[in-house]
Amino acid sequence: MKIDKFTINDIINKYLLEKDSNDESYRINEEEKKKENPRTLEQIKFFYKMGKVAEHYLAQEFKHLSLSNNNYHDLWDSNEKCYVEVKAYSQKNIDNDLVKKHINRIKNAKWNKSKYLLLFMVKNGIYEFIKRYDI
Repeated sequence: MKIDKFTINDIINKYLLEKDSNDESYRINEEEKKKENPRTLEQIKFFYKMGKVAEHYLAQEFKHLSLSNNNYHDLWDSNEKCYVEVKAYSQKNIDNDLVKKHINRIKNAKWNKSKYLLLFMVKNGIYEFIKRYDI
């Protein structure tokens, strides 16, 4: 699958993107409040929207990928009949161990049913596909 570079401007249904981003951010915020050093709602919204842009772009551009209605999985791949995890990180986080740590956490999580993960780097608002990881 060839994935071209894209930006948020390439998303056709921005209303759905905003709704989806906000819904997940508020859900995550409730879990975050239980932590000792919780992130703010604004921090959560920023990071989750980064990933949601990639999810919505993929679902928009590839007929075999659709948004998942499962809270813990991003996309459904109708060709491979599996869930897909999507992650988008800044270059700073791509270049350190954060990505490896997140992939290992997902791979070993009991809730995970995804077969693979699609990794994107976001630099100056431009999304670039980096790699597919089988998990």
